[in-house]
Amino acid sequence: MKTDLPTSNTIAFLGGGWLGFPSAVQLRQKGYVVKVSTTTESKLAYFQSKSLVPYLLQLSPEVNNTNTVQDFLNADTLVINIPPGKASSLDFHPNQIKSLLPFIEKSSVSHIIYVSATSVYHEHNQEAFENEVSNATAANNQKLALAEDLLKAIPNKHITILRYGGLVGGTRNLLKFFEGKMNVEGGNVPVNLIHQKDAVNILCETITQQLYDDTFNVCTPLHPTKKEFYTALATRFNAIPPQFLLNDQAPFKIVNAEKIVKALDYKFEFEDPLTFEYDN
Repeated sequence: MKTDLPTSNTIAFLGGGWLGFPSAVQLRQKGYVVKVSTTTESKLAYFQSKSLVPYLLQLSPEVNNTNTVQDFLNADTLVINIPPGKASSLDFHPNQIKSLLPFIEKSSVSHIIYVSATSVYHEHNQEAFENEVSNATAANNQKLALAEDLLKAIPNKHITILRYGGLVGGTRNLLKFFEGKMNVEGGNVPVNLIHQKDAVNILCETITQQLYDDTFNVCTPLHPTKKEFYTALATRFNAIPPQFLLNDQAPFKIVNAEKIVKALDYKFEFEDPLTFEYDN
């Protein structure tokens, strides 16, 4: 969709899914001009009905339409929120980012936010801080870490990396993956999760407060065990709880998100995964 929008206060979301779409809507309500890309043509009219500027973009991994991506990047802030997917090859997602680089470098975009994940951290029974993974060599999830490195190397742009914990709440209820299962591993492992409302709020605050040139974990401050979390979910939804292995010693990490809380002076709506709200 061709536009002549000014770049000032214009935000472009590459990816309008579970996190990107509600974030885009919230920022539009705050008065920003918000562009949102999708790979699904049927979503274009719906995005437009929410006063968003929709674009049909595909990175496979190359950019499918250079004119479209150039217009899309006529913005001040770019949010890259295209999860690499577990089934993709190691180089597919980094190659998606590489295909964007020449367009980003020539664009008016001054601030890039990359939605990464706490899966970059290994599980060595440790508290995970941002400086534990400063480059792809040190990372567990190489796909995301390689993408982070590529973006951080772009000259003359402000880069912010947000490493999200597991995204849940709203329409995303993880109980369906574990209901009634037997001999589940990792019952004593602490969970590292974030509710959709807090995930959206933190992303929007990162933009409005212009949080530049740093890396942040985004996760709840409380970390019940996997057994506590899924047992409580099963009780709440009157479902069969999963049965966990006894004396399981699976490795773990506890993601520390104090840095972003201090940077944004943020107050969580849902500090405890045991109190998360769901739509169903």
